[in-house]
Amino acid sequence: MSLTELKSLMDTLGIESVYGYFPKEKKPPYIAYQAETAQSINADGIVVLLIANVTLTLVTARRDTDTEKRIADLLTENDVDFGEPDYEFDEQQEIHKTSFYFQTID
Repeated sequence: MSLTELKSLMDTLGIESVYGYFPKEKKPPYIAYQAETAQSINADGIVVLLIANVTLTLVTARRDTDTEKRIADLLTENDVDFGEPDYEFDEQQEIHKTSFYFQTID
């Protein structure tokens, strides 16, 4: 799955999503995701495959287990293998963050 395909999947949830960070302080709920290139595979001097580690974070005012499940189900339905999500409450900003970790191949 490419990052473009991931964006299309996130759009089906009806929650605003962005690659990276929102430019201004954004009121929850929203989804932010980022990728770090973990490995590139080259052939004949060109990159033919990029494998990226992706972190997808759902940000909400209150923990939203229904949306967490919708994201997990959507990733599973699209053959995205992810580990156990991380859950965090940011006391300073008073927001909940649920982060999913997986890889994409471009």
